[in-house]
Parts: sequence; structure tokens; C-alpha cells
Amino acid sequence: MKKILDLLFFYTQWALGSGTYSFQSYSVLQVLGASNMNQEEVNIRDHLHGSDGVLSAGHVFTNPGNVEQTLTDAATVVWNLALGAVATLVCSGAANNRSIVASNMNVGVGILHFYQSSSGTNTASFASHFKWSSGVSPSFTSTSSALDILTFVTASSFLRGSMALPDVR
Repeated sequence: MKKILDLLFFYTQWALGSGTYSFQSYSVLQVLGASNMNQEEVNIRDHLHGSDGVLSAGHVFTNPGNVEQTLTDAATVVWNLALGAVATLVCSGAANNRSIVASNMNVGVGILHFYQSSSGTNTASFASHFKWSSGVSPSFTSTSSALDILTFVTASSFLRGSMALPDVR
């Protein structure tokens, strides 16, 4: 799954805010044959690319959910993916821990920008529908105003995530 997340992140970097993105003759998931994937991964591959895992030149995907949204910082932060699969959370509180939950999940890709407050001591916990490598959620950079970027492969009932870009400067 990490290979899929890495590849999807690389090829979705251009999706930020545009709602439409195109691919130029790349074979994103062709390197992973169905024998190397579980059924959920095969379903994601087929939904995004077709059963052969190959994107043809000029293939365009549109996703109205790829609109960027700003999440409201609170004790519980709700990320409604129907309003935007690209989200920004700017922490405003001191060392408070916020709980992040997602709603309206569909098969796709999500990106979360997590900005620290000026204190740099903000933390977050994630609802059980967020899934992480080895079951361990990421730690955030503890520098004032730091930016960490997380990527997710989403399905109807869960998000599989990874810390894609820690401490972006």
C-alpha cells in the first residue's frame, strides 16, 4: 500500500485546487500487478486507472472534491471530503490535542496540510477510520508555524494515510 500512496502522491501533486488534472502517458500502478495487491488495492487501482493500471496519454480525471477547503480548528476537526479533498488546518490553540474525523468519504485521494501554531506544540489524534502504516499515526513537526503534508487514499469507509512531506519550508 505504501507504494500506491507514494505513486499517487507523486502524480496528484498538480491537483491542488484545480479540480481537474491530467496525466501524460504514465503507468502509475502498472508496476503493481494484481497478484501483489489485496482486493481493496485492486479496487482502488481499477477505479483510478482501469484494470491494466495504465493511464493513457492525455487522460483527464475531474473531481469536484479536489477543491481546497480550510478546516476550522477546534477540539474536534471535521474534514468533509465532499467539500474538498485537499484541506488545510491551521492550528490556533496552544498545546491542545485535536481529534480529526472525516465524513463523506469516496474512493479517491486526499491531501491534508497541517500548520502548527506559533507555539509549535499542537498535536492531533485521528478517528479509527484513518489507517496508518503499522497502525501508528504520524507525529507532527514541533516547530513554530511548521507545515506537514499528509496524503490519503480514500474509500467509502476509511482513509489510508502517510506523512508525505514533513516540515515543508
